[in-house]
Amino acid sequence: MDTELTSSQAFFMMEPTAQAAFFISRNIRHCQLDTSAYCRAFQEVIAVRIELNSPQKIILVSVYLRPETGRSNRGDLAWMTHLRSIFPGDVILIGGDFNAPNVIWGYPRYTPRGAQLEREAQAVNLTLVNDLNISTTTALHSCQKGTAPYLTWKSHNLCSSWSCGNDPWGRILARPCMGSR
Repeated sequence: MDTELTSSQAFFMMEPTAQAAFFISRNIRHCQLDTSAYCRAFQEVIAVRIELNSPQKIILVSVYLRPETGRSNRGDLAWMTHLRSIFPGDVILIGGDFNAPNVIWGYPRYTPRGAQLEREAQAVNLTLVNDLNISTTTALHSCQKGTAPYLTWKSHNLCSSWSCGNDPWGRILARPCMGSR
Protein backbone atom coordinates (compact mmCIF):
# COMPACT_ATOMS: atom_id res chain seq x y z
CA MET A 1 0.00 0.00 0.00
CA ASP A 2 1.41 3.39 -1.03
CA THR A 3 1.53 5.62 2.04
CA GLU A 4 3.40 8.57 0.52
CA LEU A 5 0.90 11.26 1.52
CA THR A 6 3.22 13.48 3.53
CA SER A 7 0.53 15.68 5.06
CA SER A 8 -1.50 12.68 6.24
CA GLN A 9 -1.16 9.86 8.72
CA ALA A 10 -1.92 6.36 7.40
CA PHE A 11 -3.89 3.72 9.31
CA PHE A 12 -4.07 0.16 7.99
CA MET A 13 -3.28 -3.43 8.93
CA MET A 14 0.39 -4.26 8.55
CA GLU A 15 -0.34 -7.09 6.12
CA PRO A 16 0.63 -7.33 2.45
CA THR A 17 -3.01 -8.01 1.55
CA ALA A 18 -4.47 -5.07 3.52
CA GLN A 19 -7.59 -3.59 1.90
CA ALA A 20 -9.03 -1.23 4.55
CA ALA A 21 -7.22 2.04 5.27
CA PHE A 22 -7.46 5.69 6.22
CA PHE A 23 -5.33 8.69 5.44
CA ILE A 24 -6.12 11.45 7.94
CA SER A 25 -4.68 14.94 7.63
CA ARG A 26 -2.15 15.68 10.34
CA ASN A 27 -4.03 18.98 10.85
CA ILE A 28 -7.07 17.12 12.22
CA ARG A 29 -7.02 15.92 15.82
CA HIS A 30 -7.44 12.16 15.71
CA CYS A 31 -6.58 8.85 17.32
CA GLN A 32 -6.82 5.29 16.10
CA LEU A 33 -9.24 3.05 17.99
CA ASP A 34 -8.17 -0.49 18.83
CA THR A 35 -10.13 -2.83 16.59
CA SER A 36 -7.53 -5.60 16.59
CA ALA A 37 -9.98 -8.00 18.29
CA TYR A 38 -12.14 -7.81 15.15
CA CYS A 39 -9.37 -8.13 12.53
CA ARG A 40 -8.84 -11.60 11.13
CA ALA A 41 -7.65 -13.23 7.92
CA PHE A 42 -11.13 -12.69 6.42
CA GLN A 43 -11.95 -9.27 7.91
CA GLU A 44 -10.30 -5.88 8.40
CA VAL A 45 -11.75 -3.09 10.53
CA ILE A 46 -9.83 0.18 10.88
CA ALA A 47 -11.38 2.89 13.08
CA VAL A 48 -10.22 6.44 13.73
CA ARG A 49 -11.87 8.96 16.05
CA ILE A 50 -11.56 12.54 14.82
CA GLU A 51 -12.32 15.91 16.35
CA LEU A 52 -13.28 18.74 14.04
CA ASN A 53 -14.01 22.35 15.02
CA SER A 54 -16.85 21.37 17.34
CA PRO A 55 -17.28 19.35 20.50
CA GLN A 56 -18.78 16.54 18.38
CA LYS A 57 -16.45 13.59 17.76
CA ILE A 58 -16.70 11.46 14.62
CA ILE A 59 -15.71 7.81 14.36
CA LEU A 60 -14.62 6.85 10.84
CA VAL A 61 -14.48 3.15 10.06
CA SER A 62 -12.99 1.49 6.97
CA VAL A 63 -14.02 -2.14 6.50
CA TYR A 64 -13.12 -5.00 4.20
CA LEU A 65 -14.66 -8.46 4.49
CA ARG A 66 -13.30 -10.98 2.04
CA PRO A 67 -15.90 -12.81 -0.04
CA GLU A 68 -17.48 -15.81 1.65
CA THR A 69 -16.41 -19.26 0.57
CA GLY A 70 -17.46 -22.61 1.93
CA ARG A 71 -14.50 -22.44 4.30
CA SER A 72 -14.64 -18.79 5.35
CA ASN A 73 -16.19 -17.29 8.41
CA ARG A 74 -19.26 -15.14 7.89
CA GLY A 75 -17.61 -12.16 9.53
CA ASP A 76 -17.85 -10.70 12.99
CA LEU A 77 -19.86 -7.49 12.94
CA ALA A 78 -19.88 -7.12 16.74
CA TRP A 79 -17.47 -4.18 16.35
CA MET A 80 -20.47 -2.03 15.36
CA THR A 81 -22.17 -2.60 18.71
CA HIS A 82 -18.84 -2.34 20.52
CA LEU A 83 -18.00 1.10 19.07
CA ARG A 84 -21.54 2.38 19.68
CA SER A 85 -21.48 1.21 23.32
CA ILE A 86 -18.09 2.82 24.06
CA PHE A 87 -18.88 6.10 22.27
CA PRO A 88 -22.69 6.43 22.48
CA GLY A 89 -22.82 10.13 21.56
CA ASP A 90 -20.30 10.10 18.72
CA VAL A 91 -21.22 10.33 15.08
CA ILE A 92 -20.28 7.18 13.18
CA LEU A 93 -19.47 7.00 9.47
CA ILE A 94 -18.61 3.56 8.07
CA GLY A 95 -17.49 2.75 4.55
CA GLY A 96 -16.22 -0.35 2.92
CA ASP A 97 -16.59 -3.54 0.99
CA PHE A 98 -18.64 -5.90 3.13
CA ASN A 99 -19.14 -8.55 0.42
CA ALA A 100 -22.58 -8.96 1.96
CA PRO A 101 -25.24 -9.43 -0.73
CA ASN A 102 -28.65 -8.09 0.24
CA VAL A 103 -31.44 -6.87 -2.05
CA ILE A 104 -31.79 -3.72 0.07
CA TRP A 105 -28.49 -2.41 -1.26
CA GLY A 106 -28.76 -3.60 -4.84
CA TYR A 107 -27.81 -7.26 -5.01
CA PRO A 108 -30.21 -9.69 -6.71
CA ARG A 109 -30.20 -11.96 -3.62
CA TYR A 110 -29.78 -12.18 0.16
CA THR A 111 -26.96 -14.06 1.87
CA PRO A 112 -26.53 -14.86 5.57
CA ARG A 113 -23.80 -12.20 5.80
CA GLY A 114 -26.06 -9.63 4.11
CA ALA A 115 -28.87 -10.41 6.55
CA GLN A 116 -26.42 -10.24 9.46
CA LEU A 117 -25.18 -6.81 8.33
CA GLU A 118 -28.75 -5.55 7.95
CA ARG A 119 -29.62 -6.68 11.52
CA GLU A 120 -26.44 -5.25 13.05
CA ALA A 121 -26.86 -1.88 11.31
CA GLN A 122 -30.46 -1.65 12.53
CA ALA A 123 -29.44 -2.61 16.07
CA VAL A 124 -27.02 0.34 16.32
CA ASN A 125 -29.31 2.74 14.42
CA LEU A 126 -27.22 3.14 11.25
CA THR A 127 -28.66 4.36 7.96
CA LEU A 128 -27.41 3.29 4.55
CA VAL A 129 -26.25 6.40 2.69
CA ASN A 130 -25.69 4.85 -0.76
CA ASP A 131 -27.66 6.16 -3.71
CA LEU A 132 -28.67 2.85 -5.24
CA ASN A 133 -28.84 4.48 -8.69
CA ILE A 134 -25.09 5.16 -8.63
CA SER A 135 -22.65 2.27 -8.90
CA THR A 136 -19.74 2.32 -6.47
CA THR A 137 -17.71 -0.39 -8.21
CA THR A 138 -17.42 -2.09 -11.57
CA ALA A 139 -16.30 -5.57 -12.55
CA LEU A 140 -12.55 -5.73 -13.08
CA HIS A 141 -12.41 -9.25 -14.53
CA SER A 142 -14.73 -11.89 -15.95
CA CYS A 143 -15.13 -13.73 -12.62
CA GLN A 144 -16.92 -10.73 -11.11
CA LYS A 145 -20.62 -10.48 -11.82
CA GLY A 146 -21.16 -6.82 -12.67
CA THR A 147 -20.97 -4.47 -9.74
CA ALA A 148 -20.82 -5.13 -6.03
CA PRO A 149 -21.60 -2.01 -4.03
CA TYR A 150 -19.26 -0.57 -1.48
CA LEU A 151 -21.51 0.48 1.37
CA THR A 152 -21.54 3.67 3.41
CA TRP A 153 -23.42 3.79 6.70
CA LYS A 154 -24.03 6.77 8.98
CA SER A 155 -25.38 7.17 12.46
CA HIS A 156 -28.75 8.85 12.91
CA ASN A 157 -27.12 11.97 14.42
CA LEU A 158 -25.26 12.86 11.20
CA CYS A 159 -26.75 15.00 8.45
CA SER A 160 -24.91 14.46 5.21
CA SER A 161 -24.84 15.51 1.62
CA TRP A 162 -22.36 14.37 -0.99
CA SER A 163 -20.36 15.94 -3.76
CA CYS A 164 -17.93 14.37 -6.21
CA GLY A 165 -14.27 15.22 -6.29
CA ASN A 166 -10.92 13.59 -6.99
CA ASP A 167 -8.68 11.71 -4.63
CA PRO A 168 -4.88 12.19 -4.75
CA TRP A 169 -4.54 9.40 -7.32
CA GLY A 170 -7.02 10.95 -9.78
CA ARG A 171 -9.95 8.64 -9.15
CA ILE A 172 -13.44 10.00 -8.53
CA LEU A 173 -14.20 10.27 -4.85
CA ALA A 174 -17.45 11.02 -3.01
CA ARG A 175 -16.87 13.75 -0.42
CA PRO A 176 -19.30 14.05 2.48
CA CYS A 177 -20.31 17.48 3.71
CA MET A 178 -21.11 16.63 7.29
CA GLY A 179 -22.82 18.25 10.23
CA SER A 180 -24.47 16.83 13.30
CA ARG A 181 -28.13 17.21 14.12
